[in-house]
Formats: sequence, C-alpha cells, structure tokens
Amino acid sequence: MGEFGFKDMSSGLKKEFYTKVQKPEVAKEVLFDRGLSVEGENITPIDLFSIPVGLTSDEKMEVISKNMQIDKKDLENKLPDISRYWREAKDFYKKFLVSGADPKAAFPREIENLDGFNNLHDLEKYLDKATLLKKGDNLGLSPSYCALFSLMIAEREYDAEEFGDLFNESKYLSEQLFKEDKDGIVRFHTVKEEDEDWNRVGIMTGENSWTDAKFSFRGKTQESVTAKLAKKPDFSMEERIRDGIGFKFEVANGKEASKLFLFMAETLRDNFETGKIVFENVNLFGNEEDESLRGKLREQGINSVPFEKNESSNENFKVAKFSGEIKVPKNGEEGKMTITRNFEVQVVLTNNKNETGLAQNKIYKRIQKLSLYTRLFGSFNEKYLDLICQEASEASGLEKGEIKKHIVDNFLLRVRTRSKNIKYVSRDQFKRWERAGLVPPGIKIDNREENTP
Repeated sequence: MGEFGFKDMSSGLKKEFYTKVQKPEVAKEVLFDRGLSVEGENITPIDLFSIPVGLTSDEKMEVISKNMQIDKKDLENKLPDISRYWREAKDFYKKFLVSGADPKAAFPREIENLDGFNNLHDLEKYLDKATLLKKGDNLGLSPSYCALFSLMIAEREYDAEEFGDLFNESKYLSEQLFKEDKDGIVRFHTVKEEDEDWNRVGIMTGENSWTDAKFSFRGKTQESVTAKLAKKPDFSMEERIRDGIGFKFEVANGKEASKLFLFMAETLRDNFETGKIVFENVNLFGNEEDESLRGKLREQGINSVPFEKNESSNENFKVAKFSGEIKVPKNGEEGKMTITRNFEVQVVLTNNKNETGLAQNKIYKRIQKLSLYTRLFGSFNEKYLDLICQEASEASGLEKGEIKKHIVDNFLLRVRTRSKNIKYVSRDQFKRWERAGLVPPGIKIDNREENTP
C-alpha cells in the first residue's frame, strides 16, 4: 500500500466540511474557549474543520495563544517551540495515521517543505490556509493545514503535561523488576522478546517455585498519548496520570495467577515504596479462588474492591489487578526528585479472549486510527480503509478481508454519496457530533449500510 498519498486522502473528504459550518456561533466559542460542552458532549477545536472567516490578526493570535497554552505576549519568543509542534504534527501524521504508506507522498510539496514559522506574520499566513473556504474554491490544502494545526494542539498538550516523564518512569520501574531484589536474588528473567509489546519471562516466585509468563510494561509513547489526546475530547488529566504506569502479565491458569499476585504483593512491599494498594478481580477468578486469594492478600495488608460491571464492556473480558501508588524518580533518572505516581499490575490468562481473534489490541489500535482520522478530516475513502486493514492484517496475522468486514460492520458508517467513491465515518465520532447537534455539513449516512451493534 506504499502508493497511498495526499491525493488519495483528498478523494475521501467532503468539500462541504470546509465551506460550511453547522453552527458558526458555537464553532467560534469552541475555538476561543478551547472547548465547550454541547448537549453533554465535549466539543473542542479538534472537532472543527476550519477557523471562522473575518478574524482580525489580534483574534488569530488569541486563538493560537489559547490553544497552544502560550501567553499572547510571549508568542514570538515561543516560535521555535510552535515550529517544533508543527514538525511533530507532520511526523505523527506520517508515522501513525499513514504508517503503511510512502512517507514522501504524504503531503504536497508546500507542506512537506514547511519546517516552521519565522515570525508571527508567517504563522498567521499559514493559519489562514485553514480558514473556511469560499463557495467555488478548490479544496486544495485546507484539510491538511486544519488537521495539522489540530494535531499541534495535542502535541503541545503532551509537552505541557510531561508525558515523556511517564514513559521513562514506566520503563525505569520495569527495569527494576529484573534487577537483584533486597536479598540479592534476580527473580525476573527475560527468556525471549516476542514482539513490540510482549517479552516471554521466567519468574522465581519462591525458593522452589517458578512461573512462566509473558510480560509487558505499559509505558505510553508520545505517539500513543498524542493519538489519545487528539481522539478523546474527555481524556482528563486524572485519566492520563492513572493510565501512565503499569505492568501486565499473562500466565497459564488461575493457579499461576494467584501465585503471581501473592509474589507481587511481597515484591512491591519489600522492593518499592508503595501505598494504597487494592486488589480487583474482573471475572478472572471464580468465587472460591477469589475468596481464598483475597484472604491471603489481606494478611499482607492489601484490601480488595468489588468489581463494578461496565455495561459497555465485553462480557468475556477477564483480568485481575493491583492498583495503587508508587514512588519513582522523576523521569526515571536515579538521583532525581522522587514523585508519587499511580500504577497498576494486571494479570490475564494465556489464550484469554481479551487479546485473540478480532478482539485483539493489534486490530483495536487500527480501529482507533480510523476514529482519529474521522475527527481530523470528517471522512475517509475505501483506499484509506484498505491501508489500515492491511496494516492490521500484517500485525495480527488475520486475513485482511475478515478484518475489513469486522470493522465496517461494527465501527463505521457509510456516507451517502452520488459518486462511486465510497466514503466512511467512524461511528463513535459521528455519534458524538450527532448528540451535540454538530454533524459536519455534507455527512448524510446511508441508513441501508448502518448496522447497529
């Protein structure tokens, strides 16, 4: 699919997104206030496909100031940083949204050659390219400029919240597990690196006890956090910190899982500074196993919390976990100031249905790309869908056609169009816009193609 490029992207868009605004007064308020709750849905500037026409130079600088979280009087001094966010937005688009395509064809030459802004006039000039088009204008580069300025907001937010620290701190804590413990014994041993997410490991859980497991540390990369910041308008600071540090183990059965929890309780207590640790069983242990394990954990000072079922969650989802607080040197650097982070230790079973078949995360990640692409551009064509499905097939080993049918049937809506060029929108983003009464002009759903899950 390396032939996919800028021209292929453009054919999946609707020109009406960039020539009309559903509710101009709401759009302007969203832009200047960095977001608004409309009928219970959070709408932010990333949901807009243009900036209003007729803004003065001062108003444009105010828009940039508020959304980049930079004092307006300091904008000129911060141009190097603003230029960096622009470059990072371009890199994100190439490496994440069209990672299976030819990076040299991702943008037209004008955008490809633009590495930053020399002065405020320069910045205003390029922001103007994201302004609402006049009737009869060609679509041109407006969609790309608008999407990239939106991604700059997410890149800036990543930078402002120091997510790079969270990744390094997660990596640091993971590495500590594989070092000698307080008794001078190495308990965790890497046997094989399986893929980008998992290592096969052996864990000495006792003097004569050994557990085979798969291990992954959840350290959110800049790319994954930027994607979440850009896709979810309600991704709060509390969620970001809670989601930042975690370990995940996969073991053979419930007996091994129970043994691992008891071992990890002792390991965390004796080798890390932790607090407020609680245990939660989400369908992994049966009642008898659960009661026995909870009793043994109580003896180690760990209380349990009841599982509250989420109606939107898969009934086959099975996991048990510790959550609590842990102290770690800032940015994962020895000698730096110690800070407290929330953390989580998850345990799942081998061949669990959380990560198999079409439910596996390698496919879900690609579904999230389609959702983000919808939020940035409004719609996409079948060629882009094929690009993402091919990427999901290569990652998961499943057949591309099977993945495509699963995604179309469960996560997409087909846009009504008179042309032969099929266009789709992500169901989750469309439903958000619909509830807020802000469905982009030009999006009419072909009800014959809509499958309600």
